[in-house]
Amino acid sequence: MDENRKKALISLQTSTHPLCVMSTVTVDNVSESSLLAFVVREDLSLLISTHTSTRKWKNLESNTAVSLVFGLAFGVVNVQYEGVARLITEPEEIKKYDEEYFSARPELKQYRVNDTGFIEITPRWVRTVDFTQTPPKVEESSF
Repeated sequence: MDENRKKALISLQTSTHPLCVMSTVTVDNVSESSLLAFVVREDLSLLISTHTSTRKWKNLESNTAVSLVFGLAFGVVNVQYEGVARLITEPEEIKKYDEEYFSARPELKQYRVNDTGFIEITPRWVRTVDFTQTPPKVEESSF
């Protein structure tokens, strides 16, 4: 893993902001965004939990491109993230991802319901902007 990717991973793992904003696009090319909890993995892929009845789930059925923003404040490291989403639909995979997600984020178990689904996101491009420095330090990685 190159140095920029390591820095992005550390920024995501140590963020004091446990939420991110994810944007998807409808079949009519309208952008839609939502606030989400996430789990970050060592390879910088993400795991998101949502209801399968949500707009984001429906949007991802036709367009798997996503963008996300983490660290929603000045004075912290912000991360901009573009990637490709994969909807987890197979029962065995759902079971595996359920265990991984809620082991990492046990405080979110109270939101699990029958239509809880999982989205795995693979990064394509990541930019970190370190607002703890003056001037802010900007680094990018493509995957």
